[in-house]
Amino acid sequence: SLFLVFRNLVSAVILTISGMSVLNAMVKSVNERKREIGTLRSLGFLRGDIGRIFTTEGLLIGLLGCLLGSAFSVAVSLLINASEFVYFAGFLSDPVPFLIGLVPGLYFISLFILCTLSTTTSFFAARRVVKDTIPHLLTSV
Repeated sequence: SLFLVFRNLVSAVILTISGMSVLNAMVKSVNERKREIGTLRSLGFLRGDIGRIFTTEGLLIGLLGCLLGSAFSVAVSLLINASEFVYFAGFLSDPVPFLIGLVPGLYFISLFILCTLSTTTSFFAARRVVKDTIPHLLTSV
């Protein structure tokens, strides 16, 4: 049970750091595109439409990042498992094979959590900017 508490603590720290990183990236992306948002608003796009655009972008970026990261992780894990690396664990006299377990359920849970995180942070990053007036958005530098 102590190992599960440690695992949950590390997971919470990782989620917090990744959430802040995604939020920072999306805020920067939205701030750099204020003129585009002003142009879309002047063409008749509603605030909700622009919010959905950025939310969908965050979802797609999160989904693509998770899929590529999972594929890379599985490939490296299989490569390490195939190398038959052994080590001596503590006081054991026999070598212990170093194997990385692949748990598909954890990949799907991670995909869901990280995609939700990227979508949510994208929504909050865009929500702040779309509230500005059109002239302010068009004249921002």
